[in-house]
Amino acid sequence: GFWALKQKSGPVVQPQEVEKKAQGRMNLKLRQKHAEEIESEEKTEEDDEKSELSRREAAKLAKKEEKKAQREAKKQAYEEKLQRQNEKNAKYLEKEKEREEKEKEEEERLKKIEEEKQKKEEEEYAKWKDMFAVDEGGEEAEEAGYDLKKFIDFIKMRKVVMVEELASEFGLDGKTAVSRLDDLEKGGWINGIKDERGKYIYITEEEFLAVKKYIEKRGRVSRAELCNEGNRLVRLDPTEEDKAKIQAEERALVEILEQDDKEERKGN
Repeated sequence: GFWALKQKSGPVVQPQEVEKKAQGRMNLKLRQKHAEEIESEEKTEEDDEKSELSRREAAKLAKKEEKKAQREAKKQAYEEKLQRQNEKNAKYLEKEKEREEKEKEEEERLKKIEEEKQKKEEEEYAKWKDMFAVDEGGEEAEEAGYDLKKFIDFIKMRKVVMVEELASEFGLDGKTAVSRLDDLEKGGWINGIKDERGKYIYITEEEFLAVKKYIEKRGRVSRAELCNEGNRLVRLDPTEEDKAKIQAEERALVEILEQDDKEERKGN
């Protein structure tokens, strides 16, 4: 019975072998654990690397997005500025257009007034020309020297003329010359004053206004004061331009007389 039991229980294992196997299993577990730790560390390092890389990429991406946002904001600000400038330019152009239209309307209004004035003056001129065109005997005034424009220019250029000189220049007698001056004043062609010495002093509209302003400013003015102030406000000599015109007319007249004289000598 003993041997039978012995055979069934198998070979006898020595304690050293049991201990050796146990130690082997323990070493295997230690190696596995070590390997797992190494693997875990490597994985942790890899995860850290990936995490670091992710952080860098995230920072880079964030910076990129920030720059993009700045560009968009700058672009938006520029577009808003451009829009404001365009609106400002549009308002300016609109105001300029309105101003130009008003100026055009004013020019047309003034042009119309000037045309009406010109027409009225031409009508008046035609009426006065008819009066000057024929003398008492019915002869043409062009031949006798009656010309309205020349008559008026002669007075205006010289500023102060002797009535006798005026009458002689245009082939009139003194009484007729005075009558013509009165008629021209009534018609608004000229304004002036005749003195007791036979002078006619032409007074411009500006000079009349200056005298009127002086009287209105002073209130009551004596005749002596008005005369003194009138001498200051009213020009009594021709302008340099008018002097040049008068001299040119005189030279032309002298040349005509000389030419007539030469022709007369040749005829003789």
